[in-house]
Amino acid sequence: MKTVIHDLEDLDKYGVKWVYLLCSQITTNSRWLYDFCTEKIKRRIKILWTTDIRANELTIEKAKLMREAGCVLVFMGVKSIDGNLLSKLYKRLTIHDIVNGINICKAEGLLINIPFMFKIGETMKQVKEYLIFIDKNPFIAISSPTLRILRRTKLYENPYIPNNTRLRKCFIKELKKRWFQQRFSRILWILTNPKALRSLILVMKTKNFNCFKTYFKLLLIN
Repeated sequence: MKTVIHDLEDLDKYGVKWVYLLCSQITTNSRWLYDFCTEKIKRRIKILWTTDIRANELTIEKAKLMREAGCVLVFMGVKSIDGNLLSKLYKRLTIHDIVNGINICKAEGLLINIPFMFKIGETMKQVKEYLIFIDKNPFIAISSPTLRILRRTKLYENPYIPNNTRLRKCFIKELKKRWFQQRFSRILWILTNPKALRSLILVMKTKNFNCFKTYFKLLLIN
């Protein structure tokens, strides 16, 4: 933790406005997260940041502390909301965990992206369930990556025949029909949530292209 804080202090002195904290789910180690956020606040390091989180590890207290320490958006790698597919991917998540994590981010003003992964054995029925879920949660930004199985992983050791990309194309087509609804919901959320509005103002104050690009891509494009 001290090394990260030291590096951020140096970056802050050189005018860096935005970083992506690449780590193994920052929410996994609660003590590290608490020490990091409190120390960053204490030292008044202005750099904004984003990171990956796990839905079943996020709490209101963690999200609040992260936001106060300059976190403005998060990536929640849920991959699917189907129990069978989540088990296949060894995610150890439930739909309750995912919904709870989304609601916490929404309440605490953290813009959130979640991916629905394809070529993992999904069916049209499951894709329709994804779209119903998105309709109920239009606030979230969506991405649709495809699975790439690496050697020496559990998935590689237990191979199965993945679907082709037809369902992903269908999913993207349906997402486009929801373009206005999703963007309107996110903008309305920012305008009516003081915490989210504060995050937007902090992003604007950086006057940094990469910061703008990352934040507004999730807000208006994804």
